[in-house]
Amino acid sequence: MTAAILSLVAYLLPLIVQGLQAWSTQRKGGNNEANVQTYRKALVKNDTAALGVQHADQHDRVLAALRGRQR
Repeated sequence: MTAAILSLVAYLLPLIVQGLQAWSTQRKGGNNEANVQTYRKALVKNDTAALGVQHADQHDRVLAALRGRQR
């Protein structure tokens, strides 16, 4: 029983870690395609609040990239 549980954990652990890394990248704004799709959805809905959030997020990412290059 213990061997079966350990083998299941060994099988699932890399998948969980990979999913967490992808989620972390997306939260940090590293997934450009997801950012574009979110922006397009806001444009289609004409959601000014969501567009404002997207503009602020883009501004923050650009500043972070510029500051990273200046160091």
